[in-house]
Amino acid sequence: MNIREFHTKNELEKELSSRIFNILRSAISQKGSASLLFSGGSTPKALMNLLAASDFDWSRVNVGLADDRMVEENSDFSNAAMLKNEFINRISAAKRPVFCPLVFDVSDKDINHKKSMESVHQLRDIDILLLGMGTDGHFASLFPEDESSAKGLKDSCKDALIYTRAPAFPNDRISFSWSFLKKSAHLFLHITGKEKKNIIFNIEKRQILPVDTILKSKDINPEIYWAD
Repeated sequence: MNIREFHTKNELEKELSSRIFNILRSAISQKGSASLLFSGGSTPKALMNLLAASDFDWSRVNVGLADDRMVEENSDFSNAAMLKNEFINRISAAKRPVFCPLVFDVSDKDINHKKSMESVHQLRDIDILLLGMGTDGHFASLFPEDESSAKGLKDSCKDALIYTRAPAFPNDRISFSWSFLKKSAHLFLHITGKEKKNIIFNIEKRQILPVDTILKSKDINPEIYWAD
């Protein structure tokens, strides 16, 4: 594992943002566009603010989410709303990225899945995946002790997107599967706090958790950024 430890969250965010910009510039230079997936939760907010405050031209970047809650966008629980408030809407209109959401119709999962798959096609290849991790070891919306999540964590899962059940409200979630996420060119695990650090470093001394799919994978080399 490639683990980078920082004394402060500010140091982490500054270093990680620099890495992100370098990767995006390279991808845009090579392909004409780039794709970036964020995670929800409180941890990435300061990073989002820092990225948005730059003079970078995001107009050739497709931005999405690794997962979302199946709620309307005006809900306080919406990852899409958080991403817009903390990142997209802070960028001048001419430089804003293309947003590829996952939630379109909370009342009909079949219709929502069809529309969300259109976002998947628009994202194309993922250049950067920014994942967080919960204190229960979940990432994206792939949770322990959830049957749908267990399916989505398997390499054999053929579905790019799946619906899962979270242990906390709002329970209904939509998430990219691991088989899709692991194809990302660069995977970053952005975590803070000693409790989450212990999960990473005590992998052999605890029960198996969803994040172990990342930590034990032989197919990828995730970059772990941690600060207290």
